[in-house]
Formats: sequence, C-alpha cells, structure tokens
Amino acid sequence: MPNDNHPTNLFFHGKPCLSLHVYALKQNPETYINELVVLCESGTIEVVSAGVKARILAALHIMSKHKTVTFFLEHCEATEILKALSILDRRRRINQLANKIRKIEDGHPSTTQMPEEEEKEEYGDMHVDKENSEAHKKSKMKKKRRRVDIYRMEKKAAELEMKDDDHNDLSCSDANADTAVKELIESASVSGALARKVRNWAKTNLKSDFLEYVMLALPGGPWAKLADLVHFNPGDFSIPYFLEDVFKTTCTIKKGSKAGGIPEDSFVACMRDFVGSLDDSPKHEDLERRFLALAEEFPQIYLCYPFIRTHPKLMESPQIIENLARNIPIDLLIWYFEEIIAVSKESKSVVVERLQGTDDLTSRSVKAKATYGKLVERILTAHHMRLPEIANSITPLASHQLNVLKSTWNKKIDAKVAVFGDASSSMQCAIEAAAIFASIVSVCFDGELSFFSGELVKSPHKKPKTVRDTLEICD
Repeated sequence: MPNDNHPTNLFFHGKPCLSLHVYALKQNPETYINELVVLCESGTIEVVSAGVKARILAALHIMSKHKTVTFFLEHCEATEILKALSILDRRRRINQLANKIRKIEDGHPSTTQMPEEEEKEEYGDMHVDKENSEAHKKSKMKKKRRRVDIYRMEKKAAELEMKDDDHNDLSCSDANADTAVKELIESASVSGALARKVRNWAKTNLKSDFLEYVMLALPGGPWAKLADLVHFNPGDFSIPYFLEDVFKTTCTIKKGSKAGGIPEDSFVACMRDFVGSLDDSPKHEDLERRFLALAEEFPQIYLCYPFIRTHPKLMESPQIIENLARNIPIDLLIWYFEEIIAVSKESKSVVVERLQGTDDLTSRSVKAKATYGKLVERILTAHHMRLPEIANSITPLASHQLNVLKSTWNKKIDAKVAVFGDASSSMQCAIEAAAIFASIVSVCFDGELSFFSGELVKSPHKKPKTVRDTLEICD
C-alpha cells in the first residue's frame, strides 16, 4: 500500500474520501483495523473529524467487518452514525427521488412546464374570471410542481455529495481507478444487520441522563432521521418516550405544554416548565427556591449544566452557581470553572476543594473525556486568571494523560517531527497550540520545537516532554 494511503494518514486526511477507506481495507485490512483500534484505545480518535469517522464506519460495513463495526460504533456520536448511514443510503435515496419525480410527471405531463396563461394568472391580474373547478385543478397542479421541484433539489444535493466523495486528489487516484471499489460502494446500503447493530448501540450506550439532555437542549431532527433509517422502537432507549419526543410535531415547546407522551411528573417535563417560566420569577429568592426544590427531586439536573448555562437568569444567581459548583460532575467543573468563579467568588473555594480533595479526577469516565490538549488549555486558563491552586490540581491528570499517549504511540511509529510556531507577541494562541502539540510529538516521536519571528527563535525547551516544560514555553 502506498505510504500516503497508510491508515494513520487516512484517519487524519483533510478531505474525507470513502473510496480511499474502502480501498485501504481491501488492500490491507489487518493493518487498517489494528491502527483503528490503537486510535480508539488511546483516545486519539476524539480528534478525528466527524466526516472521516463517518466514512470509516461506512467502509467497515461495506467490507463486511462486522465485529469492527460493533467495536467502532461505541466510539461514534449519533451525528457521525447518521452521516455514515446517509452515505450508505444515498444511492437508494437518489433512485427513490427519481422514481417519485417520474411518477408525478408521467401522471401529470403539464408539471414539466408552466403554461404561459397560468403564469399570467399567477403573477398578473389577480381578478381573472375563472371557473372554480378550473382554478382548483390549477392549484393542485402548482402543488405537484412544487413537490417535483423539492424532490429535484434533494436529488441534486445527494448527487453532489457523491461527487464530493470522489476527489481528484493524487492520494485518491488508485482508489478511484479501482473498479471493484466502485462496485462495492455502488451496491452498498443500510442493511438489516447494520440497523440491528445501531439499535443495539442505542440500547447499550445511551444512558437516560444523556437522552434527557438531548430532549432538553439538542434538536430532534437528526435523531428522527436516524430512526427512519434503522427503524428504532421505543424499547431501544432507556427512556421509552424519547422516540415520541423527537418526532413531536411542534418545533418549539410552548410554556406549560407537554410534548408527545412525556409524563407530566418526569424530569424533562418539569425542567421545561421551569425554564419556560423563568420570566415569571422576577425575584432571585423565588427562582433559587424553585431551582433547589427541582434539584432535590431530580439530582440529574446537575448533569445538564451545559443546558443550564444557556439561561442567563439561572447563571446570574450566586446561590444557584454555588450549588452547581458543589454538585456538577468534576469534568464539567474543570471545563467551566472560570464562568462559575466569575458569578460567585465564594465558589472559588468550592472548586479548589473539589479538585484537591477527590479521587474522581483519575476515574475512567473523567480520563475518557479529558484529553491532554484540553487539560493543558485549562491549566493555562487557570494561570492567566492567577488561580495556581486550580492549575496545580489539574496538572497531575494532564501528566497522566501525556504518559498514556507516550506508552501508546512511541513504539508504534519511528518518525522525526518538527513543530514550528509563530513567536509574534500577537500570536499567543499559536504559541500555546504549538507548545501543546510539540509536547505530544516530543514524547511520542522524535519531535523538536522551534519558533519564528522574522528569523528562527530558539524554544526554551527544544523537546518539551512534561507538562511543566509546556507551561514554561507558553510563559
């Protein structure tokens, strides 16, 4: 296999190409799957783009790698799975739209062209004296014509998506020239076996607190499309009314209303009522009392901090913020500590106490979400805010994650890597990004860091290998 098409390069390819992934699996399936497993187990898959992950999943299905499909599904988000299934379903969708267009046009030939007199009637004198029956026929014809136009636009969009996958990149040339690859992609579809795998993924991986967050804060459209492709049933979800909610007919939940079949005493229904009535609680005391009562009844409210923070009235209350600082998951506290402290100075001691006095930082769930780059960014933020206690509390976890990367990658690839960063005073963000990346490649590979500003600038640490080295470069 050409070096450009080595799986490690494919997973970070700038232009996602389905043909390239199918070709790589066809040429050397063992290498492709082994590299994919390393990416997933090291957590590096988190930085792979959604477009590439969708094509990895689609290619694995096309090449009948059933066990790897099941394994990889656990490392995918719903939107990435939907994209993969949409790619596999494109040919069927294009044929379906073409058949719909042909059926309407064959039954109503006049839909292919708007007669001149009808144009005048539609855009000219609105007082044309026509028989009611004739007007009704023309009205129906206009509706059919509009429907045909919509189908044509959808068909064109699907065809353009297929062309976008067929790159003229030099790295894609062998894959695009392989007729077997083309035939495999052309014959691909969302099979019953794949649909069962996705339904099982939903049943085993989607926890109730995540589904509640989806119902509260995220659009239901993608889930409805995914349900159409794999034929979900209510029993596939830990919340039986989740499916009914995403298919609700109204796009906006009005104050006091209950969408679909959600029980009135459920967390989602009560939370929607609460945020829908925020304007009815002008006094902070009343708002705080209601929030604390809701939190006592539904402790899962603390898992929904990303949703709560979108409501300014809740974020303006120091008492609510202090309560959140004490109870939200530790990983959320790491990501949002600056906005929590900004509202309530008292919460600073709570944040420090939780970060210093808990073993939760080393728990599996926190480490899975806390990648090395994100943690160093959090440490730098704490330094900029003059919060050394917080920075020092996060540093051990960042060091642990760097060691995980080292143990995973330093024997996998023998490569020399150079990292260059802009040293201009206005480019602090670029300096920090270069330092973080350099510390990763220096530990995992034979990497070196230099800066430039008119001329080459020597880095304080040529090969930053620790969190402390990285921080000293950024300072």
